Amino acid sequence: MVDPLSTALLMTLSLLLLAAVATDAFVSPSHHYGRQQLTKYVVSNHRRLGPFHIIDNAHSRQILYMTENDNEEIDETGAYAGTSSDGTIEEEESPSEVISSYKSKISTRRTGTEARPGSSAQTPIDVTMKFGGSSLANAERIDHVANLIKDRTNPPPNEDGSPSGENPVRPRAVICSAMGKTTNSLLAAGEMALEGRVDIEALRTLHLGTCRKFDIPERTRNDVEKLLDECEDMLNGVRLIQELSPKSLDQLVSYGERCSVRIMAARLNQIGVPAQAFDAWDVGVLTDDTYGDAKLLPGTIASIKERFDGRVDPNVVAVVTGFIGHNTKGKITTLGRGGSDLTATAIGAALEVDEVQVWKDVDGILTADPRLVKNALPVSRVL
Repeated sequence: MVDPLSTALLMTLSLLLLAAVATDAFVSPSHHYGRQQLTKYVVSNHRRLGPFHIIDNAHSRQILYMTENDNEEIDETGAYAGTSSDGTIEEEESPSEVISSYKSKISTRRTGTEARPGSSAQTPIDVTMKFGGSSLANAERIDHVANLIKDRTNPPPNEDGSPSGENPVRPRAVICSAMGKTTNSLLAAGEMALEGRVDIEALRTLHLGTCRKFDIPERTRNDVEKLLDECEDMLNGVRLIQELSPKSLDQLVSYGERCSVRIMAARLNQIGVPAQAFDAWDVGVLTDDTYGDAKLLPGTIASIKERFDGRVDPNVVAVVTGFIGHNTKGKITTLGRGGSDLTATAIGAALEVDEVQVWKDVDGILTADPRLVKNALPVSRVL
């Protein structure tokens, strides 16, 4: 049963989100703020990306997870019956139950750790980080995000040369959406194909131009180009058979994220942050067969943990696609609204990280729409 209070808070948060307007978050990529300052600048600074919610207290952490909309995006029905090592039948928790349990443990685990922000301790905290399409819209923004991740893993000194008081982080996974409006462009390309026209030159220019700007290694450029060629071939198939099913549509929109994670991982490696790109199914994201609005299957959390334990070096950043997965037949599916946030949360729950960080290129939640109310103010905390 959905908690009425959680639902009310989620609805309130959704309304407040409408008041958040994107600004120029990329003017000064080199400046670094400690955690205490970051908490301040998340709601007032126009020059830097910031975590959308203050995550140093239990209330806002709960709000962070409410934005994952897990009551809608995760299958709430049933549990998976498995067989234990002694042959008895045991019930496996659904993904929603695992994530809910993880959320409650995180709040308890963080109680009494108030000294962590701004402290001199240098023990890295494990995190997952999620970046949306507008944060990755072009080469400049990808470079900004890559350097932001680098600064978080090894905080630079303060402006006066003194050591940073910020705890370093160890990003176990960075979840990336498609670059800019790529998903919308792919949807439009599908409609065009139904009308008999195939044209993805704008997408080629965006992705291959970004590769050239960074002088990305040839292997990655070839991978990106191969994905774009496959996308074009698929659209030609749509043009010929005059059909674009939900199943085909999910595959079509997957190409944006699959390109973006490869570019981001390559850029991170270039600036000295070891990284590897993964499609979500390669790290265990399993869904049902509901194309366009798939739900995580029971066992997904365990699958993610198993894949990370066996395939991903903890000191290498796994750059993972956001809202796509595989069903049991190995076909590409897309999660529903908020799917990238859900992926970040599911991976965080599986790896039991200290923080799940959802980064946005907006000032934060405002008291009103600033286009209508001149003196709208940022909300510093959501309770």
